[in-house]
Amino acid sequence: MLIISSERLVAGTAVIFWESILRLISIVVLIVASGRLVAGTTVLGEPLAKHKEIENAKRPIKVLNLFAYTGGATVACAAAGAEVCHVDASKGMVTWAKENLHTSGLGDKKVRFIVDDVVKFVEREIRRGNKYDAIIMDPPSYGRGPKGEVWQIEEKLYGLVELCTKVLSDEPLFFLINSYTTGLSPIILEHILDATVAKKAKGGKIYGGEIGIPTSRDGKVLPCGIFGRWESK
Repeated sequence: MLIISSERLVAGTAVIFWESILRLISIVVLIVASGRLVAGTTVLGEPLAKHKEIENAKRPIKVLNLFAYTGGATVACAAAGAEVCHVDASKGMVTWAKENLHTSGLGDKKVRFIVDDVVKFVEREIRRGNKYDAIIMDPPSYGRGPKGEVWQIEEKLYGLVELCTKVLSDEPLFFLINSYTTGLSPIILEHILDATVAKKAKGGKIYGGEIGIPTSRDGKVLPCGIFGRWESK
């Protein structure tokens, strides 16, 4: 069971807290729900971490989680048996993610926590020759790295995804982009994946849609973001 610590809600951090909670709730919904279409367009419950796919791989799986925040996807992938590399530029978020992993009873799992600028970290992984079977990223609209590096999703996303193809293994499982940026379309994420990951992996399936949280009262879906996903067939 994933447990979310709320001890870090302090004055001046309410916006960051609620943005993180929205992301975490979306991740949990995406992981545990059944996966169905709503109104023909909104995807509800598309499994973010593909935990069953990880469990059924019958081989060790390494997951790279970028802009990993408080670790919802990290916890899910670790619970499924994957070795996870969790990367975020915020030391506070990484500390929180560590707490969530341990509180969820998964402190013995193979998870590496990194406080770093995502682009610089991926560039170093390329030089080191490290490879990953699955990549998850949840990039913000705007952000700064620990040394003042500037991130703007409209300018940087394509280049980062293309860069990440260089750390994909020869048998990748999936590549997921999750976003809460207003005005960004799932179709754009699909096109980015088609122009980068699909060429590297030589095939596979690409799809995208909206992330929705279902209400228990009447089943209506509350939209909260979008995703684009490549997965092996």
